[in-house]
Amino acid sequence: MLQLISVVIPCYNVANYIKDCVESVLKQTYINIEVICVDNNSTDQTYTILNELKSHYSQLVVTSELKRGACAARNKGLYLAKGQWVQFLDADDLLLPKKIEEQHNLLQGIASPVSFIAGSYIRRFVNGVEKKIISHNRNPIVLGVAINSLGITSANLFNREKLLQVEGWNEEISSSQESDLMFRLIKIEPNVIIDTVPLTIVRERISGSISQTNLDENIVRYIKLRLQILDYLVTIRASNNDRQLLMQVIFDKIRELYNYNPSKSLEMYKNNIPEDFKPQVSATTTKGYLYTYNLFGFKSAQKLKSFLNRIKK
Repeated sequence: MLQLISVVIPCYNVANYIKDCVESVLKQTYINIEVICVDNNSTDQTYTILNELKSHYSQLVVTSELKRGACAARNKGLYLAKGQWVQFLDADDLLLPKKIEEQHNLLQGIASPVSFIAGSYIRRFVNGVEKKIISHNRNPIVLGVAINSLGITSANLFNREKLLQVEGWNEEISSSQESDLMFRLIKIEPNVIIDTVPLTIVRERISGSISQTNLDENIVRYIKLRLQILDYLVTIRASNNDRQLLMQVIFDKIRELYNYNPSKSLEMYKNNIPEDFKPQVSATTTKGYLYTYNLFGFKSAQKLKSFLNRIKK
C-alpha cells in the first residue's frame, strides 16, 4: 500500500492563487494524498474559495489558525496531518503532476532514516521568465543549509516523525524559517536525499516581497543562524576549509548588513570575524574591495564602498 502523504498549505489573502495551487496537488500522479489548507486570518475571499473547493474535493481539509504567521499555520497543519511524509506548499506555488511521485520513489529501498528530501524547483518571475534552481549536496550536509543549496519549503518533502521530534516550525521568527527548520532536522538526522528534478513552480508575487523596513533584522537573523551552524561544524570536527567557506558567507552577509545598519554591521564584524580570517573573492566581494580591506580594514573599506555606490546613483 502506498504511504499517505500530507500536503499542508498555509493560506493568507491568496484568493487569486489558491485554486490553482490546490488543483495542482489534486492532479498529482501519486494518489494517496490528503490536503490540509489552513487559513491564517485572510481578509479577502480566500476562506470562501477554500470551502467551495472542499465541496468538490472530499480529500480536502479546511481549517484555520488565529495565531498570525505562516509557521503557525504550517504547524497547525502538521499536527493534523496523518501522513508519514509532509509536503508544505505555499499557496502561491504549484506542484507539477509527478512531484510527489518522483520524491516518493526516491525513498524506496532506503533503509536508514531520512529527515527530508531537498527538492529542486523552477522560479517563475512576474514577467513570466523561469529559472531552474537545482539542489546539490555538500559534505557535511549542514553546509547546504548555510549556502541555501537544500531546496526551499515548497520543493522539499519532510519526514513527519522528525518534524515532530524538533517540534515543527519556529513560530517566533519571521525570516530564515526553512533554514532554521532544516538545521534542526539535520542535527537529529543528517541523512538527506537530494532531488535534482525541478517539479515545483515558485511563483514570484510583487506584493510578496519582504518589507524594506525589516531587511536589517532579517539579515541579522540570517547571520546568527550561520554562526550557530559554524559552532556545529566545530562540534562535528568539520575541516578548516568547511569553516572557511562558511566564514566567507558570514563575512559577505555582514558586508551587506552595512548598507542598512552600519553600526550593527561593525558590531557583528568585531564580535564574530576572527583577526586571522582572510576573506576571498566571492559573488559579492571583489578584488578591488579586498585590496582596500587589506590596507585599511573593514570599516574604511565599507565606507569607501558606500561612497562609491552613492556616486554611481
